[in-house]
Amino acid sequence: MAETPSHSAREWRGYRWTQRDLLLVGNTGLVCGIVAAGVGAIRPVLLAHTGLGFLSLLLIALATNIFLFPSLFTAAWTRRISAAVTTQLLVALVIVLLTPLSWRFILDGLFVGLLCEGAFALTTRYRRTGVWSLALAGLLVGVVRSPVTFLGHPVAGLWSPVMVAIVLTTVGVAAGYGALAAYAATWFQRRAEKQ
Repeated sequence: MAETPSHSAREWRGYRWTQRDLLLVGNTGLVCGIVAAGVGAIRPVLLAHTGLGFLSLLLIALATNIFLFPSLFTAAWTRRISAAVTTQLLVALVIVLLTPLSWRFILDGLFVGLLCEGAFALTTRYRRTGVWSLALAGLLVGVVRSPVTFLGHPVAGLWSPVMVAIVLTTVGVAAGYGALAAYAATWFQRRAEKQ
């Protein structure tokens, strides 16, 4: 049976950050912040047109959880405590600078970063960064964050079929982002080791 991609053979690297770790977190935060700002601009349009069926639900879920990927990716690559929070704060800062969102959005970034950090620590203990452990981390974040995100949204009532479908799709996509982060971190790590 094929093993899931993992670079767990290396030991946890502790609290000391290398220059590569800093560059990775900074560049990931910047690029993903720019992408998330663009995606965030179309999210209200998607929420206003929920009658498009499953495609609309999937796009809403992808747009809502785009913030999970950079945090879980940098946490999986660096395996440093606070990598997920730092990345998420950078993403939130870039979004605030590029969009008319309030500076309070940085608090949302901190909330998501802390959720990612906690879920990553709980599922990997900063050592095993396989696909299943990061998918579980993404699932945990999705379960906590998705209902909070849509709680006061005027699309429909909290327990309406549309809202339940949006939340369930968002939770599933969150798990997918976690697995994608694990694959991406493993792929980039292998490329770096070949150089």
